[in-house]
Amino acid sequence: MGTDSDSCLIVDAKGAIYLTTKNGTFPITLTSFKSHESVAGRATPKILSTTAKNLSRDVEYWDERSDALLSSFVNDTYEDIESNEWKLNQKRSINDAVSKNITLVLENLLKNYENSQLPTHGKGYPTVVQTNILIRSMGPVSELDMDYSMDCYFRQYWRDTRLSFLGPIRSLSLSIKMLERIWRPDTYFYNGKHSYVHTITVPNKLLRISQHGDILYSMRLTIKAKCPMELRNFPMDRQSCPLILGSYAYSNQQLVYQWQNSQSVNFVPGMTLSQFDLISFPYRNFTFTRREGSTPLGVAWWV
Repeated sequence: MGTDSDSCLIVDAKGAIYLTTKNGTFPITLTSFKSHESVAGRATPKILSTTAKNLSRDVEYWDERSDALLSSFVNDTYEDIESNEWKLNQKRSINDAVSKNITLVLENLLKNYENSQLPTHGKGYPTVVQTNILIRSMGPVSELDMDYSMDCYFRQYWRDTRLSFLGPIRSLSLSIKMLERIWRPDTYFYNGKHSYVHTITVPNKLLRISQHGDILYSMRLTIKAKCPMELRNFPMDRQSCPLILGSYAYSNQQLVYQWQNSQSVNFVPGMTLSQFDLISFPYRNFTFTRREGSTPLGVAWWV
């Protein structure tokens, strides 16, 4: 029997054990161990039976990697004589056990992952990226330079089924270092002049992945963008300042941007502008056609 490199052992916060393989996820109750080959002078435990199936080395669900995972896990368990079960040792931190299993899940997901390919590569339909913006503050608005600035939380959502996983953990909140290892949209602001991510005390970014491969990527940005103005009625004029976002390189056959819902552009309560009254803030989805192909856009206006 060959080794199934996709298997991993998962323990939830209550101490329940699951074996995840390409064939599915199986709950395990350890009932007995016996020693076989000694590794570095230490007997390696071997599982004999479970509540779900007999997972001895003779069946396809069990493999050498499963043995290794179980060997490292056994140090965190003890035998309950009354129930004849092996349970999580409360003397060790449950958080440590869960943390180890998150690492195993991530290693398993990224083993054959290609971060240069879109999530829907080869499937015949585009990847959909949904966005929303929560604006913390706005201004200054410069009539001289015809631009405006705002501080906001910019959130993007998409589904990458290559990152879906099974087990008791419903979602993973990940370090932003993981961004370098997964595909993410090449979003940029078409009318942007100068934008940056806040980095004090750490880069203000958040990455979360659900069991189904749904990804939330959030960041805090300050955006300075162009705003063409008509000043013939200054200072009693009315201006519409757009924010245009889209993909830098992908066409609308590869990547589509959508506002998430009817509340996709919001302001924190009590936000005001020093020189202007904010009348409305409509937003739409558009497609921009150029020689290289059609590009999906999301546009919001501040009026």
